Amino acid sequence: MGRNHLRQLQLCYLYKPPFQIPHWNPTFRHQPALSTQKHRRSTQLHRRRLTNLANLTLLEQVILDGNNFTSIPPDFFTGLNNLQSFSVSDNRDLSPWIHPETLNQNSNLQSFQASNANIMGSIPDIFESLHNLQNLRLSYNNLTGTLPRSFAGSQIQNLWLNNQNQGLSGTLDVISSMTQLNQVWLQANSFTEAIPDLSNCIVLFDLQLRDNQLTDFKCPEKE
Repeated sequence: MGRNHLRQLQLCYLYKPPFQIPHWNPTFRHQPALSTQKHRRSTQLHRRRLTNLANLTLLEQVILDGNNFTSIPPDFFTGLNNLQSFSVSDNRDLSPWIHPETLNQNSNLQSFQASNANIMGSIPDIFESLHNLQNLRLSYNNLTGTLPRSFAGSQIQNLWLNNQNQGLSGTLDVISSMTQLNQVWLQANSFTEAIPDLSNCIVLFDLQLRDNQLTDFKCPEKE
């Protein structure tokens, strides 16, 4: 089988520290999947900067959970036109980084997970371009600011933004327009005012809002 026909690439150097994703040879631009999860078994494992994966145009899945990466290149997502799933959760050694605005170029993205990954700043207002995004998990970071307006009308089903260090703030009004929601975890933030009318969120089954500064419920308007 030629290298251009590989369906999955696993880089599991658990017992050979230091671990680092190798620099990419152009012949590997057709890799559809990359998985390097939980490389923490060796206590001698050195922390490493994440190698740039930009322009791997056929890459569909990147799973980097539970590693010791220290930084993400600013153009990491450039040219990943077919990326569908990205996860970098439980990388506590990452230098503070912001949620990348260049994700609006990844229109095929279905899942973005970066919990406990030292993300800071506001959530960019880019979700009108992410028509296929269903899962957004950014719990246990240092996100601040309000929920982006482009959440309204999105296809997001599972939204986990709970337990931010400083806390997201503002109102929750935008989630009343997120009619595809199944799970919403927004606990342990600094949201204020009333909980909006969620009667249009007919498939919502799990709503977590404790430990905020919410005041009341907005009742549905009578016809």
